[in-house]
Order: sequence, then C-alpha cells, then structure tokens
Amino acid sequence: MTVPLVILAILSVFGGAINLPFGSASPAHWLSTWLGQTLPKVQPADFNLVIALTSLAVALVGLFIAWYIYGKSQPLGRKGIDPLQRLLGPLFTGMEHKWWVDELYAAAIVRPFNGLSTFLAQPVDLGVIDGVSKGLASGVTWTAAKLRRLQTGFVRNYAFMVLVGVLVIMSYLMSVVIFR
Repeated sequence: MTVPLVILAILSVFGGAINLPFGSASPAHWLSTWLGQTLPKVQPADFNLVIALTSLAVALVGLFIAWYIYGKSQPLGRKGIDPLQRLLGPLFTGMEHKWWVDELYAAAIVRPFNGLSTFLAQPVDLGVIDGVSKGLASGVTWTAAKLRRLQTGFVRNYAFMVLVGVLVIMSYLMSVVIFR
C-alpha cells in the first residue's frame, strides 16, 4: 500500500498546485477555467489566505497529534495494543469493527438473498426452466424425426409437394373469394 499512497500524494500535490493564484508567470486558476467549460454557471472563488492558512494549520495539528500518539512508540506488531484503545475504549472498538456495518449488511441482505437464490434454483430453475428447455428439445427432435421422411432426395417427390402446396393455397384463395 505504500507505493500507491506515495503516488496519490504526489498527484494530489500537483493537483492542488494547478489552481494556485500566486505569481504573474503561473497561469492562475487553471482548474477553475477548465471546469468553466463544462460548468458555465460556476464562478471561480477568490483565494482566501485565512481559509488556506486555517486548513494548513488543522492539517499540521492532525499530523502532530498522530506523531505524538503513534510516532514515539515502537511499531505495534501483531499483539500490540493501540494507544487509542486505552483512550477511547468502546468507541475505539466500534470504529475498529467499522460499527459492524458489514455484519449487518451480510445478515440483512446477503444471507437472505443467497437463501432465496438457493430456494429458487431448485424448483424454478431445475424444474420449470430446465423442463421447458428439455421439452422444447424433445419436441424438436420428435418433429425432425417425423419430417425426416419427407426428405427423400427424389425430385419427383419435391415436385409433388410443391403441387400440393399450390393446390392448398389456391383452394384457400378461392374459398375466400367465394364465401366473401
């Protein structure tokens, strides 16, 4: 995880530097003008030094607190106790277990869905869907076996079938005209 985090940190430094308004040589507000092409109603905000210094101070205080809690001690290892565990107690346990959201999701959604899927796989999939497809396959096989007798390879038989077809069509058309 170290290498991807270092890459993301470097990219975030360059991404933040894109919009710096300092110096006449640097193109000010690159990000704002670039987004202005897609978001025409958004106006770039003016640089506010107080907000920038406040956010920098909050970040530095956070880094100092993290160093104070974790940086002075040896690595925790597998069985080491986290220094925050003593300070926060049950709150730390809840955060460490992600407030049991994954367990709740598994109990409320994943397990019932898997149970329903297993239930439906047996009677519906194997019974109905497979039964219909096997029935269609059997019907096509039976029909092909019966129609195979029509394929003799003799031209006289094919000509006779064409004649029968023409007679059927002519009789249908004549019945429509007569009984109209």
